[in-house]
Amino acid sequence: MKSLFCSILLATLAPAASLCAQTAKFDASATLHKAAPPQYAGTFSPGYGLISQGTNGRTAGTRFVVNNAILQNYYSYGGIGQEWVDNNKLYDLSTDHSEQVTGIHFIYCSSDTNPNGVSATMNFYDESVYCAGPVNWPTADCSYEIISLPGAQNGNLACWSVDVELVGMECNLTSDPTGTRSMGWGQVWHNDETGPWLADGGYGQTCSFTWFDTNTNTFMGCYWFGCLPHEGFYLQLFGGPVDTNRYWADDLGGASTAFDNGLLDVDFEVKSGNTCTFTLTDTGAIGFTHMKLFSSPNPAISPISAFGGNVLINPLTAIPHPVGGTAQTYTIPNLNGDYYTQAACFSNGNLVGFSNALRHQAL
Repeated sequence: MKSLFCSILLATLAPAASLCAQTAKFDASATLHKAAPPQYAGTFSPGYGLISQGTNGRTAGTRFVVNNAILQNYYSYGGIGQEWVDNNKLYDLSTDHSEQVTGIHFIYCSSDTNPNGVSATMNFYDESVYCAGPVNWPTADCSYEIISLPGAQNGNLACWSVDVELVGMECNLTSDPTGTRSMGWGQVWHNDETGPWLADGGYGQTCSFTWFDTNTNTFMGCYWFGCLPHEGFYLQLFGGPVDTNRYWADDLGGASTAFDNGLLDVDFEVKSGNTCTFTLTDTGAIGFTHMKLFSSPNPAISPISAFGGNVLINPLTAIPHPVGGTAQTYTIPNLNGDYYTQAACFSNGNLVGFSNALRHQAL
């Protein structure tokens, strides 16, 4: 009877209704609220904070890994320390059944007037089960602290969209060739009256989410918004081309330095016969004018220290390309197996840094 009552209540009250648990538990404290038009807060880096306020700072990625972005004009919140975990699926596109997330875009709303802003922990889980939650909860595969975001504006509700740039902190998740497994996205807000904007449209989006109280490590149940439509939480995850992964000195057991100040990306899959443009971005405000691209069939086993930075591909098998601008286009020759690229960064003829390396898989 409680489940029937819950369905009737949602159908009658529509978006203004309270949440109802799929276990027939009714929770009157978790209500839906009408959202305000979102404003753009800027680009956030977990390593540096809000690096670009009100404008897009850098490129998060060229491809959607998750795109749950059809807005429903409502938001909700569970309270301080409550983790709500939504499920989506990853398309299985890469040869090694993995996805690398290079950027995040999310929308939230807040009535919190804290002068220091609002903050959240964003957790990503390789595997999350419908109405049961992540199989390894509370251990996340990737976790990011997002702090000092804007809250209420002039004492009134405000909604904000945020880009999160994961340079050097990319999240590697496993995709499923059977198409049956879901990944989980959890958010824990550390301020009251603050929470996610509802949305749908993503691959594998379900009409429920799981609720955990991180204050007591308690599973609170499986909740929903009535399934009209399959509402979840707004989330876009970005990545680079398929079969392309960034890696850094830290990924090879070393440590990045200030000389590792370039971000190397490519716009298209590095496959035999493809035309691809490699682009170098200055992450240290050095003022890059040129780059020298190196490619190799072999990575470095461990980072090789050079000029205060790190060489990440095997220098014995590295093929140097001519020094050119910070965007260089090549037609890829016939290649076999994995391939690796890295750039040396120049400013007016002086070597001023190294980039990350890229692994191009199963050419």
